[in-house]
Amino acid sequence: LGLFPGSDTLINAVIAEVVETGRGGLGVPMLFSSGNDGITDTIPIWPARFEKTIAVGATSMCDEHKTPTSCDGESWWAGNWGTGLDVSAPGVRVATIDMLGSNGFHNTEYFNTFNGTSAACPNAAGVMALVLSHTPSLPEWLARKTLALTAEKVGDYDYSTWKEAGKWSYELGYGRVNAYEAVTYGASAVNDADR
Repeated sequence: LGLFPGSDTLINAVIAEVVETGRGGLGVPMLFSSGNDGITDTIPIWPARFEKTIAVGATSMCDEHKTPTSCDGESWWAGNWGTGLDVSAPGVRVATIDMLGSNGFHNTEYFNTFNGTSAACPNAAGVMALVLSHTPSLPEWLARKTLALTAEKVGDYDYSTWKEAGKWSYELGYGRVNAYEAVTYGASAVNDADR
């Protein structure tokens, strides 16, 4: 999986250092896409499955794990899920800006059908950015926990597995990210952590 033998170990070490010491010692939350091989391989791909990172899966517009049979009608892909998945975010037909001309996916500056966990991860990272911009003193471990604790338990999945940040499911991890709840909780959590 690495770029050269041992590169995953080297990159894991760099990720760990940034997670633990970045932002002046507060740590940097590192989010990665879980992968789009969920039809044949369920676990998140590396580096999303590295325990220091936050693995992000994809949901359909019906708040369900993106599978070939989810409500979106896109039968050719599924987001990776299962052990190691942390949270999920919208990953189907996400509107985004595009590179102009032949470098882009479309002939305009916008692309309205960006798909995959590569679309879901920026959504979750955006929520994390909102949390940290609102509460910049939040340490990485608490920002990570905030994202997990405030994720909505959608999709009628079995969230009975208990993990470090609460109830968890194989399909969506801790659930689908919720920006409002995460920002609100993050602000109060840092005050509680300071006591």
